[in-house]
Amino acid sequence: STNCSGIHEIIDDGVSGYIVKACFPDSIASGLKKVYDMDATQREQMVNKAREKLNQNHRLHLQLDHIEKLYKQVVNHWQ
Repeated sequence: STNCSGIHEIIDDGVSGYIVKACFPDSIASGLKKVYDMDATQREQMVNKAREKLNQNHRLHLQLDHIEKLYKQVVNHWQ
């Protein structure tokens, strides 16, 4: 993925994917080559690590719980 917005919250560079510089073709090509050079087992491990991180940290119910807590903090602050 490119190094835009909050991608670092989802991808650990070299572990669950590769982060490359946006708008830099050489950087994008380098990241793609790294994935291309991996064997099937390595790619599967990377995909599994990405899926695991998403399931642990970015599930919808976790995000909704976090937003609810933030709203409650704001409301309690102004009461």
